[in-house]
Amino acid sequence: MREGAAERHDRLLNLVRERGTVRVSDLADRLGVATVTARRDVEALASRGLLERAHGSVSWPAERGPAGTPVGGGPVIGMLAPAAA
Repeated sequence: MREGAAERHDRLLNLVRERGTVRVSDLADRLGVATVTARRDVEALASRGLLERAHGSVSWPAERGPAGTPVGGGPVIGMLAPAAA
């Protein structure tokens, strides 16, 4: 019996979570599907914000803060320190 898209998406997400960044062709091999199927799955998951796409590869998305910016990765512009009394 063939695996459904939801189960395949779960396996794909687990592979990317474990490895960080994975080539789409490697995902296709590991999932036992055609590259076009893996690419379509990646596109569906990326459109929901569950993955980040790059040319030929996919990675786990960076954690985002309330403003939609990456958490902890940006430059520190200023720092508040308590004043001495």
